[in-house]
Amino acid sequence: MLRLSFTTRAVADAIAHYRELRQLTRDELSYVLSSRDHVIDTEDLRGIEQGLTIITVDDLMAIAAALDVTPVDLLAHMPAGPPEPEAPLGTGLPNDVSQPELRAWVSGRTGMDDASRAFWCEDQVDRLRILSTHLEEQLAGGQTELAERKSALMQDGRVSDVLALRRRIETTRYALTDTDIALAHAEQRLGELRGVED
Repeated sequence: MLRLSFTTRAVADAIAHYRELRQLTRDELSYVLSSRDHVIDTEDLRGIEQGLTIITVDDLMAIAAALDVTPVDLLAHMPAGPPEPEAPLGTGLPNDVSQPELRAWVSGRTGMDDASRAFWCEDQVDRLRILSTHLEEQLAGGQTELAERKSALMQDGRVSDVLALRRRIETTRYALTDTDIALAHAEQRLGELRGVED
């Protein structure tokens, strides 16, 4: 069995994913590529998607354009199977790079040096704190609105409006929980990165 690097698996999985999302067969994708003067036959596409055929940078660019995605979408894709424990998300990257950080690096919004990584993580912590505060305010507002309007809505027979308010509150509560978990992880990661900087 061929052992693929995580980057190769990610790109192969991304090509198959976006091709299927666009409801294209390999033959159809091959035709689109050929019409744009970049010939990749169906068997080579199969090999690329299975990690058996080496993909060039030219192939990556042409396939991304044909699938109407960016090269970043292909390079920073998370394949169906997780990486091996403690393995990096990309060839040659530190083991602790997260998928959002990988996407930011691939798209040129951050670097991989310790100071850039710490700055990027600090920005993420700030953004998550703002989002958490916003969600807390939304949750409180929804709960207040429900408390104030529930009786009137129930008397008017507008049970669906009460249920909609409750769903909005629950959705906000879940989003807040997810954000708070992400914030805790980001703060922990920032502490680790700052320790590396010192």
